[in-house]
Amino acid sequence: MDRVPKPFMQILRASMDSDWAGLVKTRPVSAWRETLALLATYSSADEWAGLCDQLARRLAASGQAHAASLCYVCAGNVDAAVSHWGGALAAASGGDAAVAAMQGVIEKSVVFGLASGGKRGGSGSLAELVTAYAGLLASQVWGVGMSIAGWLCG
Repeated sequence: MDRVPKPFMQILRASMDSDWAGLVKTRPVSAWRETLALLATYSSADEWAGLCDQLARRLAASGQAHAASLCYVCAGNVDAAVSHWGGALAAASGGDAAVAAMQGVIEKSVVFGLASGGKRGGSGSLAELVTAYAGLLASQVWGVGMSIAGWLCG
């Protein structure tokens, strides 16, 4: 098989040898969807999370944040998925857009953390994100309170 450099031969070799980790290492990152489908179809349940995490790290290193976060979700890696989602918040500018973006990330993160059966205390990334969100909400409440106080005393 080494003499024939056809792409499907790599998949066939991985299937015959059950070397899915080797396939994840060598497949082009542009073919991540096919790689994920192969893993979902043929890898064992014991290997699944580790292989998805490995694929996600390759995707993250190549700058494909959305694909990486999807693979982190498949792997059940709450901390890494939340880190990627939190990284997207930097693109949102201040104001209502930032609040809406952060609320969306908080909702996804909390649901994912609960659904994955996270350990008590949760992930560090989720804790940082919730802390930042609480600070943002507190600053909004403070601003509203000051407006009301100005109106009452005015």
